[in-house]
This record gives sequence, structure tokens and C-alpha cells, in this order.
Amino acid sequence: MLLSFRVKNYLSIKEEVFFTMEATKYKSDNLIYNNSNIGQVNFLKSAVIFGPNGSGKSNIILAMKRMRDVVENTSNKKNHIAPFKFDTISASEPTTFEVKFLYKEVVYRYGFSIKNEIIVEEWLYYKNNKPRARENQYFQRNFQDFQNFGEYKKEADLIKKENKTREDKLYVSIVAEFNGKISRDVIEWFKTFNTFSGIHSDLTLFTLAKMKNELQKERIVDFLQSADFGIVDLKEKKVSFDDIKIDLEDKNLPTEILEKMKEKGFKSIETFHHKYENKKFVGLEPLPIGKESDGTKKLFELVGAIIECLDNGEILIIDELDNSFHTKMTEAIIKLFNSEKNLNNAQLIFASHDTNILTQKLFRRDQIWFTEKNIYGETQLYSLIDFGTRKDASLEKNYLEGKYGSIPAITELEYEHG
Repeated sequence: MLLSFRVKNYLSIKEEVFFTMEATKYKSDNLIYNNSNIGQVNFLKSAVIFGPNGSGKSNIILAMKRMRDVVENTSNKKNHIAPFKFDTISASEPTTFEVKFLYKEVVYRYGFSIKNEIIVEEWLYYKNNKPRARENQYFQRNFQDFQNFGEYKKEADLIKKENKTREDKLYVSIVAEFNGKISRDVIEWFKTFNTFSGIHSDLTLFTLAKMKNELQKERIVDFLQSADFGIVDLKEKKVSFDDIKIDLEDKNLPTEILEKMKEKGFKSIETFHHKYENKKFVGLEPLPIGKESDGTKKLFELVGAIIECLDNGEILIIDELDNSFHTKMTEAIIKLFNSEKNLNNAQLIFASHDTNILTQKLFRRDQIWFTEKNIYGETQLYSLIDFGTRKDASLEKNYLEGKYGSIPAITELEYEHG
């Protein structure tokens, strides 16, 4: 699971911001499943980030996604990183990412700095998840100078003979390709670090993949039924190019792309609802998923990833989880992660504008985060736990009154008749 994440000099983030999923000593008798313990680690099962538009909520999540993308760069794509541009010094400095996580009874701390697509620095530390264990270092990299320690010296030997290190590729990724066990564990953890920005096609792929298995498909249908959308079944349907040609042409796609789509063919999802005559059930009526409500389509996209993460104890990070959802639906998803049903300690992290969920009946105070920008355009990230908030405080009321900052400074919108 994720324990913490740091990023510096990325998009709207100039100075380092620190996000943690390690639980504080704060206790809540009503939210006993919101955190859990494994060995010496006390961690949170969910967290939410609030903030006005343009404050950098999305950039925190994009930073997490960008770090994973660089780590999993198996296609040799360039490590293009966008530093903070509104400062002459930052624009020419490296961007730094660091993540701390628990995997196979070991707490790892791994990070790297990149400038102009070159790895400037890289490091890996570890600590056994046992009482009084101390953190030790596996390796330290400065450009193409590598120092290896302890067990990692054996892994480094795997690539020394081949001289496979590259200035634009992460050391841990290269060693993993040569079957270094420690490095493979780091890479395997990143595969559980699922980050998505809003409604994203990659999310749909989780659901579509599970639809191929009848048992998994039934789980998806049961999940949607519990959401009270009136859906009783789902099926894949082959769609001819002619059926959707007009819709595709409206998108002004290039001719060559249209030709490839025509050649490969299409599959669509149909939902099935009860059909009645004189209030008597007469059968099932199919409906293309595209004709469903935005909330139904959003949950269909999410359900595969939710099941995947809960089954395997993975991390699900989503920008604007609540987009197109009623507050009750958002609450239900949060409660699912913060419940005894979350047997494998999956984690949910998301950004939100829905202040209806800003309540101590749903979240511990250390699960709530805020972003705001200062006058220099720099994103700042801080936790509600930093405030002396009472257990009976109305968080939504306090937030909207500006007691926690992180609200838009809107006065009066200017408008003149043309």
C-alpha cells in the first residue's frame, strides 16, 4: 500500500508537497475501518483532496501518474517532464518524485530526479516491517555514478557485465529487466499504483476485461444493481461501422483513423432493463450504454477498477471521482473502501468538489487534504489534521466559510451588454 508521496517542481507544484496515507494517532470510535495496521505500519484506506478549480488538485494526481509512467517506461519513450514554469530558476531545475510504500513486509522509499529527460539522481531505501527496524539504503545514483549497498550489490552485478545503464532510464527499471528480485518487487508494486484523470478510457478497459469472464460479469451486474440503476444484465454486442459512422464523422477524425477503425470493427455494451406492459413484466429491453445517464456510464467505467483493487489490495487514485455522481453514490464508494468488506486493504484516493462528503461521519480528519495556490501560482498541499478541529465540528460549514482556506476568491463576475 501507499504510505506517502512527494513531488517537487512539476506543473503548478514548485516547492515540495508531501501527501501521506500513514494514519496519525487521531482516533474515531465511529470510523474503525477507515484505517488499519500491518506490522508497524498504521495506514489509511482512503483520502480526499479538496480545492478550488486551478488550485492543483489534478496536478497532484498527475504527478503520481507521471511517476508511474516513468518507472514503467518499457517502450523507451522520452521522460518528458514539465517543471514549474512561472519561476526562472525552477524552469531550469530537476523535477523530483518520491514514494514510500509497503510491499511484501518491507517498507520501501524510492525516488528520482529528472532534468531535460536525463536521470539526475535516483535512490532506493528499505526497512523491514518489524519493531525497532532501521532504514537502510540499497543504492544511490548521481547521473551515471552508482553506489550499491548490501543485497543490492548482487543485483547490480547482473548489469555491470552488460554495461546496460543509460542516462535516460531508471536504474531500478534496468535491473528489474535483468531479473533483480528487489528491483522487480519495486516494479511490481507500481503495477498496483493505479492513477486516472477523470473519466478515462483506461478505466473502461478494466471493466471490459472483466466482462469476458462470466463470473466477473455477474459481479459487475450485481454492483450496478446495488446502485439502483435498474440494470439487470449486460452484454457485449458487435457494432458495424455504418451504425456509428455519422457519430465518428462528427468528431472530425482523420480519414486514416476512420479506415483503421472500420477494418478492426467495434464492440459495444448493451444494458438490459425490465420491460412492462400494463405494469406486468414482459421481458428485457436492451439499451446501448451510450444512452444511459452520465452517472451510469461513469460507474460502469469505474466498477472494473474498483473490483480489481478490492480483490488484490491495490491503490485506486482518481481525479474527480464524484463527477456525474449523486453524493449518495460517492459516499457508497467511499464507505466500501472504509469497511470490513475491504479485506485486502485496498486504498482509494481522489479529488473532489462535492463538499457534501466533507463530514466527520465519513472521514477521519487525517484523511482530508486541501490544495490552494499562493500569489506566485504555486500549489500548496496541506491536511485538515493541521488545524485544531473539534470532533463535533461541521467541516463543510467551516470549509465554505474559509476557515481551512482552499476556496475560490470569487467576488462578482463582470458582464456588460454587447
